[in-house]
Amino acid sequence: MERRQFLILSSTALVGFAASDLLAAPAASEAIGSVIALAFIDGEYDDAYRGTPPVIAAESITTGEPAFLSKDAKVKILGVWRQNQREPISMTLKAYYPTELQLGGKAPYVAWNYTSTSPVIRLGGFTIPVTGEGLQLELERGTPPASQSVQGRRHASGSTDLSLRTAADLAAQSNSITLSLGHSTTAAKLRPGRYVIAILPAGAPKPDWSSFRFEPLGMKADGQGPLRPSSPLANDSVPFDYMLIRVDFA
Repeated sequence: MERRQFLILSSTALVGFAASDLLAAPAASEAIGSVIALAFIDGEYDDAYRGTPPVIAAESITTGEPAFLSKDAKVKILGVWRQNQREPISMTLKAYYPTELQLGGKAPYVAWNYTSTSPVIRLGGFTIPVTGEGLQLELERGTPPASQSVQGRRHASGSTDLSLRTAADLAAQSNSITLSLGHSTTAAKLRPGRYVIAILPAGAPKPDWSSFRFEPLGMKADGQGPLRPSSPLANDSVPFDYMLIRVDFA
């Protein structure tokens, strides 16, 4: 059986896999209202690039890359950087895989977890088939339980919702991420490259991405971060939490 079709047909099992991965997680975390804003750094700039590649709004890209429909997407988590290191938070990134149960929606896979109480940021990646709706992700953010500060567990939350989601369900959520293959001026587009996922307080305006620059040398997990204000007179800190992912052809 073709590998891509196998991934689609077997993806209903991802719900069970994700659930079993969370059995050892601590008690439920408190959800924090937040919204997502996306920026894009073109894939023509590799990690060794020593300049300042442009940072643009992901919805300003003209169109998505249709080749992802036949080649799958490889997603790599590059890191997370925080505005306030002392604030206890947890994050869970879920990827939504297509299933043979088309009416039931896509199956969530817990691809990555982060807690501020853990001494090590566990990075990773995954390969996912892309459908006509594009690449669909969800980023949950909350506060870890008090008991987690003692053990530093790597799981973000024991209450992660593992329900199937339709494209419409995901589009309606403020913490969902859809990288589209279309050309809508309001939709983030799917292309090879890096994506900055900014986590903003509910009601906050989207960042003016032209006021930031990207510094690959800041990629170290314990560093200042690759995203910096572009003005030489501005403070080097970024006024929001963000994570960085890279999307390529599998």
